Amino acid sequence: MADENTIPPVNGAKPANSAGSVEPGTGASGGGTSGGGTASSHPPTTQAPITTTVTSGMIIAGTYEIEQLINRGGMGEVYRGRNIHTGDPVAMKIVLPALAHDPMIEALFQKEAKVLGRLAHDAIVRYHTYMNPPEIGRPSLIMEFVEGTALGDRIKEGQMPEADVRILLARLASGLDRAHGAGVVHRDLSPDNVILEGGRVEHAKLIDFGIAKSSMKGDRTLLQGQFAGKFSFVAPEQLGAYDGSIDARTDIYSLALLMAGACQGKTVNMGGNMVEAVRSRSRVPDLTGVYDSLRPLLAHMLQPNPANRPASMASVIDMLDDPSLIPDPSAYAEDLDPDRTIIASALPATPSAAPRSVAPKAEFVGIPATPAAPPPVTAKSGKSGLLAAGLVAVLAIGGGGAWFSGMLDPKPAPEPATGQEAGQTPEQLAAAKAADEAARVAAEAEKAEADRIAAAATKAEADAKAQEQAAAAEKARLDAEAAATAKTAADAAAATPLDEIGRQLAWIKSYDAGDCVHFSLLSSNGGQVELEGFGTKVEPFTKMVTDFKAEHGVEPNIGVRLINDTQCPVLDFMNGLRINRGIAPTLILENKTDVLKSGEIVSGRIEGLAGRAVSLFLVNGAGGATNLKPWVSRASDGSFGFSFTVNLAAGAEPTPQMLLAVVTERSMDKLDAVPNGVTARALIPFIQSELAKERQTAIGAVRFFRLEN
Repeated sequence: MADENTIPPVNGAKPANSAGSVEPGTGASGGGTSGGGTASSHPPTTQAPITTTVTSGMIIAGTYEIEQLINRGGMGEVYRGRNIHTGDPVAMKIVLPALAHDPMIEALFQKEAKVLGRLAHDAIVRYHTYMNPPEIGRPSLIMEFVEGTALGDRIKEGQMPEADVRILLARLASGLDRAHGAGVVHRDLSPDNVILEGGRVEHAKLIDFGIAKSSMKGDRTLLQGQFAGKFSFVAPEQLGAYDGSIDARTDIYSLALLMAGACQGKTVNMGGNMVEAVRSRSRVPDLTGVYDSLRPLLAHMLQPNPANRPASMASVIDMLDDPSLIPDPSAYAEDLDPDRTIIASALPATPSAAPRSVAPKAEFVGIPATPAAPPPVTAKSGKSGLLAAGLVAVLAIGGGGAWFSGMLDPKPAPEPATGQEAGQTPEQLAAAKAADEAARVAAEAEKAEADRIAAAATKAEADAKAQEQAAAAEKARLDAEAAATAKTAADAAAATPLDEIGRQLAWIKSYDAGDCVHFSLLSSNGGQVELEGFGTKVEPFTKMVTDFKAEHGVEPNIGVRLINDTQCPVLDFMNGLRINRGIAPTLILENKTDVLKSGEIVSGRIEGLAGRAVSLFLVNGAGGATNLKPWVSRASDGSFGFSFTVNLAAGAEPTPQMLLAVVTERSMDKLDAVPNGVTARALIPFIQSELAKERQTAIGAVRFFRLEN
């Protein structure tokens, strides 16, 4: 099992809890050996009462006698026993009583039996049979008993000789090559799952295929989407990197870590939690202390990108014998992880109260100089605009500044001088008089024209006032209609009592639409519930609408957001938070549409935090998670703003993107430190683990946008 060490004892070692394993009240004698040595050769002829307790001396299935407890793990116990008909020793792995009726645990035991049943190699523990004996009612595996030293115990004693490491590497690689050829990947290689029979490396055996993955047609991994393996020895893809694909190269990575530990005399430090484990696997680990002749091969096996590792265990054996087959590191494939989101650029995170648009920067273009024209006069609405128009008309008619001034400030014209005063002749006086008369006539004509223009301006002003009054009347009418509409909406809302809305919301909160389906409440105004639904297909939402209507007599309004399977852990996490109490944050995308172009700025804000801390992640269509902490900042009002740019690879298909906000009462340093290269499948269990460690309750929010070229 993933967390179980099935380690037979070293010769002469004291069995773990051999006496303590006998529970009180079982009827076992003081030494914990019921029936002694003779009981095993003469099975009882009557059916013993069913009990989940296993005691020394017990006979199960009429064939196997329990001798002593060897080890106990999180899912099962391992006993040493013997076949009462042949006398051969056996190892008996039995499910813990509390898990005896757990379908998944039983399926794991059956799977291990199936896997071991089709493997035959001297480096792999032999399998005898699977049973669920009626005496104890607990699934059990009967296997070859291997007595020796666990590799983990040998490593603790110090550095192993180079020759022993080579023998051990070749033997384990040979056994795993046989397993891979049968379509089985171990996935849980660790020093505790390698037994050195009789303490000899040439007799090493692999045990515990409990979480092995079968690639045979029709088989499936039982731990769907869950972490399988031990942090110290798993490959990057087991943490979700490189699309999480598990194959023979996964065991190659883990085997290299085992061999590095054997060379160094200590386990390689690969991190004790998700953050450290992901970071340590972004490059080849430190191989200081590894034998020079083995370092290039182990470095090749420990490449983060599976494409850069040996293709098979057979290749590992060949390279062990002929180091010239090891490729030059410069020839490795480019380390492209499809799960990793690359944020191409970012703007300073500045929260705003309203959506923002970023205008393209204008380029300056030189234009040949031309004489400047007078600026156009733009007529404005209202009285001032009409007056301005009138003055321009006067200028056009008078043609000079004098008339412009006279219109603004008229003064009495001076009396013309008489002929005597000027010393003019009668003919000159007559001509002057005629000129004066002509000027007077012209002045009167001009004044008449000015009066006409003023009258026109007055009429235009009156028309403008009339238009203003009409506009005011229209506005009043529209306001009345809006008030009537609001009253109608209020009446409709009043028609649906608040307790009915509450009942609908409670129903939604408890509704189970299955895995990878999540509903987010947007509004309950107007007596209708408005939801945003996330899932991989439409059918669950269609069923939900039908179920909702059958229960409440009305239909909810649901906007469906289709995501990829790799993003499902986010939805399952959100569903797990539904039982938590607290004010949900408001996660707002400020972009005008949820379909964004590659390279477009993604901006938004998180409100309703009330002083709480928030961690924000972007989960892309491949399931890769990016910590957005560098692009998030707090505003003076307590909200958080974010702004960043994501580019989609040229020619790539449109892909769904999800923003996940995790709100906690106190900041969580481990979440803030999550590095790039984590996937949702690995991130979500880590978040859950850290929440449990810090005893914090989280509230979450998700938003969606689609990225396309």
